[in-house]
This record gives sequence, structure tokens and C-alpha cells, in this order.
Amino acid sequence: MPTDLAPKSAAHYYFVLWDWEGKLDRGHKAPYVAAREAAGREEASPTAAIIDRQSAKAAQKGGAASTPRALMRAGK
Repeated sequence: MPTDLAPKSAAHYYFVLWDWEGKLDRGHKAPYVAAREAAGREEASPTAAIIDRQSAKAAQKGGAASTPRALMRAGK
């Protein structure tokens, strides 16, 4: 981290706090929805999906609940 910013521990503390409070999701979702609506999309969420090898392996092992990384991606 650059020296003119807060210490790494403080930045991590606020990142975890804002993630727990849902501020990071809201900070991402509002501009995302606005951009899709400005582009003339009917729905605010995309209809396509991409499945990578990691997700396919998790599904074979028992779905999203089987790996912590998959849980983070699923927003649980």
C-alpha cells in the first residue's frame, strides 16, 4: 500500500466492515443497474452465465455449499 494511505490493517478492517454491512455490494449494484438500464436492457441482471472449471468441480462435489470460494461467489 502507498505510504500516504491508511495502514494495511485499517484498510482491511474497513473492507471487512463494509463487506459485512453490504456497502460493497450496494456500491457495485447501483451503477451496474444504472448502466444496464441506460443501455436499454429490460432487466437489471444479465441472462447469460459463464461456468469455469472451478465451478464445475464444485458442482460435481456437491454444489456451492461444498467450497468456501463458491460460497463467496454465491453471496452466502
